[in-house]
Amino acid sequence: MWKHIVTLLLKILFIVTAVSPLSLQPPTVLSQNPLALCFDNFASESECAELLTDRWRSSFSFTQVTSRVGSLVGVPPHRNELLRRTTSTVSSQSPLELHTDTNNGRLACFATAILYLTTVPPGYGGHTSLPLADASSDDFALLSAANLVSQNIHHASMASPHDASVLEAAASACSEGGIRGVRCRPVEGRLFLFYGRDASGAVDPRAFHRGDPLDPHFKEAKVIIPFLKELPMDDVVDEEDFKNKISALVKVGMSLI
Repeated sequence: MWKHIVTLLLKILFIVTAVSPLSLQPPTVLSQNPLALCFDNFASESECAELLTDRWRSSFSFTQVTSRVGSLVGVPPHRNELLRRTTSTVSSQSPLELHTDTNNGRLACFATAILYLTTVPPGYGGHTSLPLADASSDDFALLSAANLVSQNIHHASMASPHDASVLEAAASACSEGGIRGVRCRPVEGRLFLFYGRDASGAVDPRAFHRGDPLDPHFKEAKVIIPFLKELPMDDVVDEEDFKNKISALVKVGMSLI
């Protein structure tokens, strides 16, 4: 019973706070497969400033932004979603290999929304890159990624040496020269939304992504809040129902274009 009360309270909070004082600008469509959208000025300067404080989780800005993201993708915030704030500097960053956000058992995740709280100037790295975005069906790197997905592998570090090298080459081509795929640069208040599942509800191998390394000359910190949006599993009947609900949520994303 307590679980249902908590769910009801979250839904009420979502309805009350989803209306934001900000007027969202139309998104920039970075790719169709996976659907990847960039919303500039999604969070205000004052909201970003409050989200950089020690009490960011209990702040009004966090409540507003979290509800705004939920309204955008059609799923209000709920207790099963993973919420964290991450800070990266040149000295603290560790290599982040290609992965999908269905990794670590988070199979209910259907979309990722990354809110950038700080700006990384052009030429200093730190992008979120999707090297397989809009790749053709016969693309070698996409075939390697699809092979991983078929084996329920969601992280390139667990791939075979061949697939790992192919995916690393694709990631480098995207990060270093923008030769392939798409990438989104961290800008204060910008939201990068991309879907990890396709319109059928299946994990999309084109959604493999990573955070690019920061240039050694970058002296500040890159701070983000990644929202891993998950389908609430309480009302899911079976696997077919799960895929149908995921498919409907992906269509909500397509309606944003």
